[in-house]
Amino acid sequence: MLPCNPSIYFLQVLEQHSNEVWHIAFSHDGEQLASASKDRTVLLWRVCPSTGRATIRHRLSGHNGPVLYVAWSPRDDLLLSCCDDGRIRLWDTATGTLKHTYSHHRDTVTSAAWLPDGQRFLSAGPDKLLVMSDINGREISRWKRQLAVQDMALSGDGSLLVLGCSSDRLLQIIRMSDQAEGVLQEMSPLTSVVLSADGRYLLTNLQCHTVHLWDLGSNLASSPGGLAAALDSGEPDPLTSLPPAPAMEYTANGGRQGRFVLRSGFGGSDGRSAN
Repeated sequence: MLPCNPSIYFLQVLEQHSNEVWHIAFSHDGEQLASASKDRTVLLWRVCPSTGRATIRHRLSGHNGPVLYVAWSPRDDLLLSCCDDGRIRLWDTATGTLKHTYSHHRDTVTSAAWLPDGQRFLSAGPDKLLVMSDINGREISRWKRQLAVQDMALSGDGSLLVLGCSSDRLLQIIRMSDQAEGVLQEMSPLTSVVLSADGRYLLTNLQCHTVHLWDLGSNLASSPGGLAAALDSGEPDPLTSLPPAPAMEYTANGGRQGRFVLRSGFGGSDGRSAN
């Protein structure tokens, strides 16, 4: 069971953006926070370990439209910002300087996810393109998808990718080793998705202010060798036996769509508490 964390309390209001904040993300060490805004900037904050209070470290400017999404690299030394202008920008988090601008997409870029090596990342959006790029500014691969992507999540070892296709209410589960796919059906358009580090649990956030917790099973994100051994022993491919319904459901605002977008995440010492 994945309990919600009850020990959440008000600490500080951050008011340095001049317009709506559309996405926030803590660094992996918890000592930095990035906030992306409709005001076309990203703010990098330093979070005090003892008090939890945040102070501005860098203001990342130069976007030609609202910033929809930010993603920290595995070592927290780089940050991706995804913009409404169809570009992705790569920033040095120590200095706040821009390293590269990527123009591989034809439309808004809604999400990005780092591969574990910290050298490559994936990006996607409504143009139905899934693109892999590296930190030197090069496009490595691209795949044409059938559906527009609202959000994506990658397991900690990079073996499992989830694409959230909002208007179609579908979750596409992709095993990276062989590009095999499975599908989960949701009841409402999606706003965001997040995977636990081990790839077993998936949180989906819906426009109807509902969060679903899916248990994908322990075998889905197994290594290629482990998967091959399981298949050779006669076990079914985990992608063909995905759960028919979420394991748990959390509802806010009476399940009615409200003004704000609902996002959730995993936390706690074991990364398995839903917040």
